[in-house]
Amino acid sequence: MKLTIATRAKQWLKDKLPNRAKAWLYFYRMYGRLPRRNFTLLNEFIALRKANPTKGLGLLTDKLFVRQYITERIGAQYLVPLLGVYQSPQEVQFSELPEHFVLKLNYATKHNFFCRNNTPEAQHNFIQSSKEWLSDDHSAKWGENHYQEVQHRRIIAEQMLLDSNDKLPKDYKFHFFNDGRQLRFIIEVDSNRFEDYRKNFYDQEWRPLNIDWGLPSGELEPKPPQLDKAVQLLKQLAHDFNYVRIDVYLLDNAIYFGELTFTHGAGTCPLSPVTFDQQIAACIAPDEEFYPQGCIRDYAKWNADYLAFYRDPRAQKHLVNSPPQLKTTGLYQAINK
Repeated sequence: MKLTIATRAKQWLKDKLPNRAKAWLYFYRMYGRLPRRNFTLLNEFIALRKANPTKGLGLLTDKLFVRQYITERIGAQYLVPLLGVYQSPQEVQFSELPEHFVLKLNYATKHNFFCRNNTPEAQHNFIQSSKEWLSDDHSAKWGENHYQEVQHRRIIAEQMLLDSNDKLPKDYKFHFFNDGRQLRFIIEVDSNRFEDYRKNFYDQEWRPLNIDWGLPSGELEPKPPQLDKAVQLLKQLAHDFNYVRIDVYLLDNAIYFGELTFTHGAGTCPLSPVTFDQQIAACIAPDEEFYPQGCIRDYAKWNADYLAFYRDPRAQKHLVNSPPQLKTTGLYQAINK
């Protein structure tokens, strides 16, 4: 009976409680206090951002539209090959997809389908597992208001990246902190996501960091050969934000962009030791100072591009197997010359 009441209470919170209140509540449950404007912890900063999001951040979490952003900023050659764009699970053309691929939502996390064998059974499993994908309000679960900016929901198919051992590659997550004067970062390396999930952390010089951020650490690894180039590229993106997590895959001397995240873990995973957490928070300018207009840099342009992108189906189709030559010209503008 107690479990039923608890379950119902959780569902009520998810459905009825305003997102801003959820942001406060989750922080209070972890730290026993409400977040303060003069934040001293990273999760405190994230709670404030969740409650009062900067305009434009949500647009760049759209995993389909962000491909246009990446193409213009650093080049399409860093994108994972796109195989298809669909408006519903039933539209996915399995017969046109290769043996290995990944299906994911453009507007949410943890809604991924990894297909190793393209069979009728795989198609059935995907249809069953994705029934609630397009109706799920990702912003409501953890009170992340900025996801409400993603108004167009799509399912995208991408090439499945595999390492030399035929396994999913490690996920390199660069956490960038910007106080308006200096850009700093740490690197999180996630491995064995579906077996024995591990996280390692390194500083800017690839020295291991002895911190705990939710999962045990794994074996240390040598510095990847393309790390310096990745840092150089990602700094071009990170300078526009006071805090952003940029995910990439470093595979076979290549660099593949993954996604932009502005509320790591929805701010629900404590970081220890607390002294390190405080050091990170001190490296981040408050949103209201870094974005005095309440929006990201060039918001008018990106918002207009976003609206145009989803008005014209050709813009979305053009992304599929888009040629790497499109490095500096917006994809929407490129197909309408």
